[in-house]
Amino acid sequence: MKKFKAICESVGYFLVFSFTPIICALIISLIYIFFNLLNLNLPQMSTYVMEIISCILIMIIFYFILKVKRVNFVDSIKLNKITVHSALSFIFLGLSVYFIFIILLNCIPFFQGNDTVSNTNDLHKSVNGINVVFLFVAKSISAPIVEEVTFRGLIYSKLKLAFPRLVSSLLVSIIFGIIHFSSSFLTVILAILLSLIFNYLVDKYNSVVPGILIHSAYNFMVTFIKYNINYLDFATCEIPIIVVSILTFIVSIICIIFDTKKLSSN
Repeated sequence: MKKFKAICESVGYFLVFSFTPIICALIISLIYIFFNLLNLNLPQMSTYVMEIISCILIMIIFYFILKVKRVNFVDSIKLNKITVHSALSFIFLGLSVYFIFIILLNCIPFFQGNDTVSNTNDLHKSVNGINVVFLFVAKSISAPIVEEVTFRGLIYSKLKLAFPRLVSSLLVSIIFGIIHFSSSFLTVILAILLSLIFNYLVDKYNSVVPGILIHSAYNFMVTFIKYNINYLDFATCEIPIIVVSILTFIVSIICIIFDTKKLSSN
């Protein structure tokens, strides 16, 4: 019975995460239609603003769900603190992961010759002014926080009550990968691998903060590259980027390994 309840709660959290943005978009659309009928023109809302609003609503809904269950919100979503040293390691790891992924792809014969960076969308064509701020807030702050709270803090924690840890981690990671599908199955693979890492870290630190920091730093780097694609000459700085990325990645991994060993020994 407890296992069935845990599964149902996991599904419920996923449904809240999935349908809240749709409901939010529908409500906002109805508001715009209503004002148009009154011949009142509201300023056009950026999709990134809508994304931020949806993330806020998701967190509010989770808060009230947990309040009804009479459990502590912070403890339930595993929003526990970590040390500054650990936080820096996770941030630098997140900043370097994207480039490591590109380097690894170029080592695979099938993908050699594909310019992954130049094939990204040029956000300058659709985003400018204040919307740039909303873009980075949505992609680098609100989305990572809500996704990590949902998948690691709530769903993964509940599934572990119904399934072995490895099975729970794989289930969460597969779902996490599928919802991140964009133009290539490679995005799914990368999302699954990152999710497995985040699951491991939440078990070690009993906190979603490591996943949030890596996720945020990674999203920031990807968004920054996509937005500045016309202003960055990757051809002339390819070697320095590779060297710095590899060194940053290695140092971050070493720091995290030593940190997790200390946690295991305590």
